[in-house]
Amino acid sequence: MSPQPPTLFYLLLGLLVIQIGLFSRFYRLRTLSPVFYTIATFFVIGFVISPLLAINVTHSPTLLLLADGLPEAYLYLNVVFFFWATGLFFASRRDRFTWASHPAPSPARVHYGLVLFMAGLVVYLVSWQYVGVSLGAAYAHPFEARLKIISTPGGYYLKQVALWSVWAGFFLVYASGFRLAWRPLGLLLAGMFVVIVGLSLPFGERSLIIMPMMFVGLIAFYDRRLKVPHLVVLVPMAFVLIVGLGIYREIGRGQPATTGAVVRAMSSLSVTDFVGLGLERTSGLVHLLRFLERKDDLSMPLRQSVLSLVYRVFPASWQGGKPLDSSGYYTQAVLGIYSEGSYSPTPLAEWYMNLGLAGFIIMPLLSGFVYGKLIGLYSDARRSVFTVVLFSQLFVLRFAILNISSPDNVTTVFFFVFALMVYLAYALLRPRRRAAPAGLARAAPSPLARPAAPTA
Repeated sequence: MSPQPPTLFYLLLGLLVIQIGLFSRFYRLRTLSPVFYTIATFFVIGFVISPLLAINVTHSPTLLLLADGLPEAYLYLNVVFFFWATGLFFASRRDRFTWASHPAPSPARVHYGLVLFMAGLVVYLVSWQYVGVSLGAAYAHPFEARLKIISTPGGYYLKQVALWSVWAGFFLVYASGFRLAWRPLGLLLAGMFVVIVGLSLPFGERSLIIMPMMFVGLIAFYDRRLKVPHLVVLVPMAFVLIVGLGIYREIGRGQPATTGAVVRAMSSLSVTDFVGLGLERTSGLVHLLRFLERKDDLSMPLRQSVLSLVYRVFPASWQGGKPLDSSGYYTQAVLGIYSEGSYSPTPLAEWYMNLGLAGFIIMPLLSGFVYGKLIGLYSDARRSVFTVVLFSQLFVLRFAILNISSPDNVTTVFFFVFALMVYLAYALLRPRRRAAPAGLARAAPSPLARPAAPTA
């Protein structure tokens, strides 16, 4: 008979649900608001729904073998949520927790979005050429291609900047052009979306496709173009896509990952196995439990986490090897398979390794405070094109739970530098309007300029 979770686990999980419910009630959270997204993706899906289904429906043997550690994990999760919500309370008012007004329509921003999209596409093609992998080989063997990208100095950041740029370009066209009543806009967006999904497939990473899709869904929901019944269909489709991406990457380890091979592998799974595979890819609980089993043997000073972030800016060859961040350290020490990439035991592991038990208080408090300030940018969506670009990659979600040594921190810097360079090139090279008669001259609006307020 498989081991069963202690009763204390269910009590602590229930306490976490009560905390989430009280918080949502107090702040009157709207469905699919930014804060709702964060709570739903990190806490509710990752640590409430997925574990319950994995334990009681799919009977995950991996999770059940680690069941004795569940009470300790959920004690920490309750503490983390409480102080995260407290930091959020001190940083932002309740009326700023909903979606702000949509960015104003702007042809100039649409044009810049198209240029950024094309620039990202160029960087994407250059990245494969740089690491020495043909695009066909990348699609046929996604696992090996991904390892090649992350093991080549600078390859990971080239890939990230390329994909973030095409998504940002797509979102700028969507956000700034949807009220311009351009007939070909819908067809253009559909084509851009198909291209982006195709570019993302060789990596087999769910975040590269699912996260931006979630954000587009959020915008469509608040534009009243997407209704709740539609979500009932789209959410299961996203779940199937998550499973399919995992199978696609695994098949590509030893044989060409064709569409037929992926479909046959998915159809051969029972419903229980299919759901179980999807649950494993939507929660970091297993890795968190494995970390907690070894937590007394693992330590990473805060200085090392900060330095690993700084060192990421420079090629590994300059440092005698790639510096280990918290995920790499955990993967090497606990799993012993760092050569195949790293696995994240959630930011909670880094907090404990850096600061001990105090990390479960200090870091979520800081995370909530920073997150609250980022939410304030939503009310500023009309002011700057780079604020709009900020939204396009769900940065508000990426930095809701701070992870000091996360590669996303460095990628953000590279991405914004690249986006700024593309804008400067666009501003210098774009055609200028003919000069108007004296007294009527008016400069073409800059995509960076604040759109004029609507007149009555």
